[in-house]
Amino acid sequence: MDVHFSKYHGLGNDYLVIDPEIHDVNLTPEAIRLICDRHFGVGADGILYGPLKDGENLRVRIFNPDGSEAQKSGNGLRIFARYVYEKKYVDGKHFSIDTLGGTVEAQIQDDTAGLIRLNMGKITFLSTEIPANGPPRRFVNEELQIGGAKYRVTCLSIGNPHCVIPMDDISEQKARQLGPLVENHRMFPNRINVQLLKVIDRQTIDIQIWERGAGYTLASGSSSCAAAAAAHKMGFVDDKVTVKMPGGNLFVEIEDNQTVYLTGPVEKVFEGRFGPDLQEKLSNMKRNPAPRLRPANNADCEHIANLVFGVLGEYGLKPDPASTDADIKDIESSYFGRGGTFLVLEARDGSIVGAYGLYPLQERTCELRKMYLHKAYRGKGLGRLLMNDALSKARQLGFRKMVLETASVLKEAIALYKSYGFVEYTPDHLSSRCDQAYSLELK
Repeated sequence: MDVHFSKYHGLGNDYLVIDPEIHDVNLTPEAIRLICDRHFGVGADGILYGPLKDGENLRVRIFNPDGSEAQKSGNGLRIFARYVYEKKYVDGKHFSIDTLGGTVEAQIQDDTAGLIRLNMGKITFLSTEIPANGPPRRFVNEELQIGGAKYRVTCLSIGNPHCVIPMDDISEQKARQLGPLVENHRMFPNRINVQLLKVIDRQTIDIQIWERGAGYTLASGSSSCAAAAAAHKMGFVDDKVTVKMPGGNLFVEIEDNQTVYLTGPVEKVFEGRFGPDLQEKLSNMKRNPAPRLRPANNADCEHIANLVFGVLGEYGLKPDPASTDADIKDIESSYFGRGGTFLVLEARDGSIVGAYGLYPLQERTCELRKMYLHKAYRGKGLGRLLMNDALSKARQLGFRKMVLETASVLKEAIALYKSYGFVEYTPDHLSSRCDQAYSLELK
């Protein structure tokens, strides 16, 4: 069979390996999001693109499902190690893999390559290397305000950044609530991975994980290393630690020089090929690259306001900077600071041509706000790109229902909402320029 990808998982954390020697794909952020989408694509927590030859070592690029590129992934690297061993890209059971986060040594532990040990490199708690804002310091047991409450956190880098939060009780719900707030916290200019840590005993910890660019995750190798290293630094555990996660357990060893080793299983799921319809979409993306989606920040506020007010003016609707549109004066506090998100669609020239925000309400409900698209970019499928991403992000953030308000004059937008299953309902109140409301149960 003509194989386009191989799928593996490490404790439920699943990746696609796309081998450029077998099937090359132009992995734009838009293509990555489509391939990883569990409804419209193959479905995965990320893509491993390689092997790429870099001198004597093999190199892999690691992509998150939101299209961003990751520096390192413990589960992803164990998967990639099994792949290159199975495909005989390496001669023996001990070899090196280069990543953006540094070189990792892999050792196959059995003949089936079902158990793999990685030398993940050295950890650092230095704020300048994580990176974290503020004066240079070791970021250990430091107070951080998150969503109106104060927590003691320890942050570190193992080639990618992590924030570990010790707690007496941890849960998926807490990870989904705190994860996006910490990931997008002003303290961390490049965003950060988040682990909620519960210490069981001197040899065992339990963690819940929120991954940068991926959301809530059943298991993570680099997160296991980070949580174990942080617990060891704070004196909670010894130097050999079993890390328990919803997807299963990994084993971490910490040496005196701060080198960390990770051991865990890998399972192969299947090999497959992209169907003709998906291939055609990917080819179109290569020929006509779309604007890229990225998280917004307060430097974008003026540009977002220009987009929003411009679209409103097209339809004879009035901006309301004092009330309805006050949220776009401070995107970081209005959305990220409340546990939501806001993304912008950025054209090649850097201009913002589209946007949407997810504003948290009560009972795991979010409101879709400020979903607008510049008139020059309509009719190109970008409205569906925004909606697909909004639904995916809402599910990642743990929301179970999405609502929105709109004006009946926005007929194209209403047709889009209805095509996704939104149904009209009557809320307690509507904003000044809206006369309709819709809701959708997120499955």
